[in-house]
Formats: sequence, structure tokens, C-alpha cells
Amino acid sequence: IARYLSETLKTEIKKVDEITNNEFLANYSLLIFATPIHFLGPSLKMRNFLKSLKKTFQKKYLAICTYGGPGLIGKISSLICFKIFKKLIGSKPLAKISIPGQHHLFGFYQDRPNEEDLEMARKIIEKLDL
Repeated sequence: IARYLSETLKTEIKKVDEITNNEFLANYSLLIFATPIHFLGPSLKMRNFLKSLKKTFQKKYLAICTYGGPGLIGKISSLICFKIFKKLIGSKPLAKISIPGQHHLFGFYQDRPNEEDLEMARKIIEKLDL
């Protein structure tokens, strides 16, 4: 999903562990954070990165979470994930995008995110008129 959005928006993509200096973020007016949901929240790498931003974060951002839990479990875990984003960063995202992603152990949502998921994410971002 991150690669697709990077190509669509014609912007750079970085993994959080590639960003060693938060000054790198100063070059951008909008950040898009995408993470799989691990144990009802962002991945550990993403959580640690977000914690490092909290005191100085003044940017607009989008939050994207992919979930592998079936049905209502996936939807609830997405809501919890977005609440954790807000708590760790200290502000609400401009948009929250929740997308099914294949569960690595149980195989739920095989071949997801798919083209429809990517298109849905693109449309949400387009509506923001960035």
C-alpha cells in the first residue's frame, strides 16, 4: 500500500527504521504512516518511531492500518490502532484508512490488499485535496 501511494502521489517512501534523524521530516508538509496491525496496534517499529516524534510533531498526517483479523475483529483492531496513533503523536490524522491484509499465520484475506483496496485508499486521499 505504501509503495502504491508513493507512486500515485509521486513522493518518496521510507521505512521508519531508515529514518535516523527526525529533521528529515522537516522537508515534508504531509506524512503518510502505514503499518500492519500487530496486537491491536501499530507494529513495534512504528510505535517506537511515533513515540520519538510526540514532543515535536507539528505535521499533518494520514494513518493507514492493514489488518489480518477476520470480520469485526479486524475493524475493531483498526479503531484501536488509530487511537494509538492519536495518543502517541498527540493529534488526529487528516484521514484514517483501514485495509485488509493477508494474515501471516492464519491466511485470512489472501491476496489483500488488492487493486480495489488500493483504489479506495487513493480516492480517500484525493478527496483531501492536498
